Amino acid sequence: MVGLIAWLKVHQLDLMANEETRKQGIAFEVDFNNHETVDIPIKLDLTERAAVKTGEASCLDIKHLVEIQHTPPYADEF
Repeated sequence: MVGLIAWLKVHQLDLMANEETRKQGIAFEVDFNNHETVDIPIKLDLTERAAVKTGEASCLDIKHLVEIQHTPPYADEF
């Protein structure tokens, strides 16, 4: 989980910057298989920046925009 939180703080800053979005945007459950193993499904409300315009012949022109990334002082560069 620590690695996931570090990645989110860099690549999904909008999710991590607000307490309410953190509460709604990150969820997990622990399913105990037996005394030695568990499954942990993780659900994330991720976003992706994109610009969409109507191009030639009414086709959609989709351009993925650069995400703003901030590397916290405790995290390695991704």
